[in-house]
Amino acid sequence: MKAVQKILPDSERLIEAAAEHFVVTARSAIAKRGVFYVALAGGSTPKGLYQKLATSPYVEQIDWARVHIFFGDERCVPATHDDSNFKMARLAMLDHLPIPAENVHRMPTESGDAAEVASRYEATIKLVMEDKPFDLVLLGLGPDGHIASLFPELRHLR
Repeated sequence: MKAVQKILPDSERLIEAAAEHFVVTARSAIAKRGVFYVALAGGSTPKGLYQKLATSPYVEQIDWARVHIFFGDERCVPATHDDSNFKMARLAMLDHLPIPAENVHRMPTESGDAAEVASRYEATIKLVMEDKPFDLVLLGLGPDGHIASLFPELRHLR
């Protein structure tokens, strides 16, 4: 995979470029394999992208019935909690897309036990994707520089 660097003048141009990349990647994967697997980012960074994808002309450019949505990170809070990345994605985008509910695979955070949540979610990903790779993984960047809720000061990441 070739890395491409783009410097854009403002956040609106960044959101448009990201939406266009999302659409191109989705359409390409669907044309090749009949399905598009994407892992969404959490936090506030991707919210503008999600809102943009739920509007015309972007929403009409993807066969949402062939899209499977996963989450690259999540907080161990209920799906209705204000800190839930799923809730943010649902309100910003998912509620406005013609995507089948069974194609949205959220982390089962109800138990609150992070290890159990991760284990169950890993099993879901393997079952749905059958060892196929993600076509697109979105990563947000937190104000302190963290990505995907990975904080370098945490002991278990060393």
